[in-house]
Parts: sequence; structure tokens; C-alpha cells
Amino acid sequence: MSLLITVQPTAEPVTVSDVKAVLRLDQSFTADDALIAGHITAAREHAERITCRSLVKKSYTATFERFPCPSERFILPVPPVLTVDAIRYRDYTLTWQTWDPSEYLVSLKQQPAVIIPASTFIYPSSYYQRGLDSVEVDLTAGYGDSSGPSLPGSIAQAIKQIAQYYYDHPELAGADKIAELPHNAISVLRSFHIY
Repeated sequence: MSLLITVQPTAEPVTVSDVKAVLRLDQSFTADDALIAGHITAAREHAERITCRSLVKKSYTATFERFPCPSERFILPVPPVLTVDAIRYRDYTLTWQTWDPSEYLVSLKQQPAVIIPASTFIYPSSYYQRGLDSVEVDLTAGYGDSSGPSLPGSIAQAIKQIAQYYYDHPELAGADKIAELPHNAISVLRSFHIY
């Protein structure tokens, strides 16, 4: 399975003002606003890697080698999934087909979200060859959308703490050195990890 972001987020889960408050910087001091905004993005991306969640609303294309076995659920990555926009698959002639939405059901309330064939339907027959992506799912996932769940406050706090740490230690900004980051922020994020 692979995951490609097709539409980037338009906002971050915490604001520059939020992080400036944690840093105890005067809100009128704007010289570092762009720097802080970059740290927020890096902190959010780091938090997403730890939690395996989409912490802001984004669109994705998830690709899979095949559909699951007939009795299995089709599990979608990156909760919380807000919408499933299209499911495409390669048929045995290697032509891309779109699975009719009336033939499947989506459970968005489960985390991670799942797809199952509707009553009297089965998964389509797709071409399968190891290493070849034959199924694509276009989906939108993330917190902060009015139609979906709100970002848990403890995750927002962890993002602020990591952004603060990056501001205080710019040489580590964006680095995947978990051991260097605030332990309480990492513990909170790990508690939200989706397997």
C-alpha cells in the first residue's frame, strides 16, 4: 500500500499565535512568524507519522496491490476518513475501471474506516501481480472540517510543544529524532497511534 497526498492542507491545526503564546513571545513581534509557521508544519507532519492519522484535512490517493479476500473488510489508512470519493481498479485487460458506489458501503465512524461490498455484491475482479498497484482509492481525511471530528486537544498541545522545541533548537527542526523531542508530547501522540 502507498499513500499520495493529492491536495495539501490549507490550514494547520494550531496557529502562529498559539505557539507564540507557548513561547511567551509578544504577539506584536512578527519577525519570526514565517519561521514559527514552518515549525508548526514540521511538528504536525512529525505528529502524523507517529499517530498514523491525518491531523488536518487533506485529499489522498491510496493504492493497493489488490482488493481483500471476499470475507475481509477493506481497511483505509489515515483516519479520520471524511469521504471516499472514488475507487478505481485495473481489470484483467489492465484497463482502469471505477467501482460503482452503489455496490459498496463505507463505514467512516470506525477508525480506521472500512469498505465492504453492499449486500449481494462482491469486490470487483482486479488484475493482481505482486508489486503492481491495481486498486486506487481517492479519499479525504483529517480533523478540523465542520463535517468531521475535531482534533483532540492533547494532540494540539503536543504539536505546540514540538513546534516550541524546534524554535528553541532550530538544528533539529523537521528531523526524525524522537529521542530529542519532548517526551510528554511523544507519549501523547503515541497514545493516539492507529495500528
